[in-house]
Formats: sequence, C-alpha cells, structure tokens
Amino acid sequence: DLQNARMVQSLLIPGKLRGSRLVRFAVAYEPSHGVSGDVITFPRPDEPEFRFFLGDVCGHGVSAGIYTILVKYLGDRLSREDGDCPDEILLRMNEALADVLPNRFVTAMYGLFTRTENGVRFRISHAAHPVFFLLREEKPLETVRLPPSPGLGLLQNTSLPLTEKDLQKGDRLVFFTDGLEEALNEQGEEFGLERLAGLVEESSGRTVEDVPNFLLEGIRKFSRSAPVMDDQSCLVFEVK
Repeated sequence: DLQNARMVQSLLIPGKLRGSRLVRFAVAYEPSHGVSGDVITFPRPDEPEFRFFLGDVCGHGVSAGIYTILVKYLGDRLSREDGDCPDEILLRMNEALADVLPNRFVTAMYGLFTRTENGVRFRISHAAHPVFFLLREEKPLETVRLPPSPGLGLLQNTSLPLTEKDLQKGDRLVFFTDGLEEALNEQGEEFGLERLAGLVEESSGRTVEDVPNFLLEGIRKFSRSAPVMDDQSCLVFEVK
C-alpha cells in the first residue's frame, strides 16, 4: 500500500513541468517516509503568467501524504475562480480546508510572476511559510522575511499578507520547505537558515537546473548518516 501511495503521489506532485516565457525553474522533491507531506503544483499552466504553490502538510507518513492530494487539488481548482491574487487564493483554500484537516494545518506559499514593461513583477502570499531567498546579480543574497500569518485550516475570517517584488533578468528566487533548514546531523545539530543561505550563495554560478539537487546534496553531506526526519522540497526560479 505504501508503494502504491508513493507511485500515485509521484505522478501528481509536482506533476508535469511545463516551460514558461517568464522564468526558468527547477524542482527537488524528496520524501522522508516513502510518501511526502510536501505539496508542489503549478496552477493554470496555459496562461502567460506563471504561478506556483508550495505547501507542507503538518505531520508525516501516509496520512499526511493523502492530504497532499487534496491540497494540490484545491490549489489548482481554486486558482481558476475570479480574483486571482495569491492572497485571495490562499484565503479560499483556508476556508475550504477548515473542516477537513482534523488536528492538522498546512503551511504554504503562493507566487505569481507577471510580465511588466521593465521586467517581471512577482507577487507572493503565504500562510506560516515566511522565508525565501532572493539572489540578484552583483548584489548580496537577500533573505526575504514576510509578515507573520497563520497556517491554512487554523483560523477563519483571517487575512494573509501580499508582498510584491520587481525583478530583472537573471534574478533568482529560492523557496523551500522546513525539512531543509531543520535537517539534523549525527550530533543532533540543525542545518539552519544561515548554512542554507551560504549554500544558495555557493550555487550562484550553477545553472538553475542544478541548484535544487546541489542544495540537497549539501544537506546530505552535513547530515551524513543521521536519519532524514522531514520531507525536503525546493523550488528555484530565474527570470528570463
């Protein structure tokens, strides 16, 4: 049953990756327990804008994995309703998940890339998933910390922050689930956000396609023989 669950999940998440006229991107998706509690999807791939959803269902194992299918479905379906700002979509997901996640919640990011006259505008909203990295050419790495917000499925009648960034060709964004920064080594020490930021800086000379696996390999070297306790997912984008 576990093997079948993993097979079905691997077909759906992240699903078929399509190209984009706005960004190059690459994905790493590593379950810790056969099936993953992490969710990656790319809603509305037929449109000139480019969207992504990255989420993490609280918990591990098959039960969390089952909920990822529901979360992916909602992320795709609710993206097609009127009002397509990332915060609006996450609020619709929050309402839909309120009664179907007993003793669980989902941390999430929803991002939207749109072409402008001077480059690309990036809008992002999140639910208890507040950090990503922005690497611009000839500038130091920026650790972007978004305003605090609750996880999906926890609170009704809430609000979620919306943040905008104007991007130029060559700018990179790196998103990840907490399995990367919370990875442990044999002494029980966490990898941590600072080490992860250092790895992202080291990856700047690599192609986008190489970066996710480069980051996970760096974490594996740190952890050595320590067991992997959480799913590890990573998304990297570079503006065309």
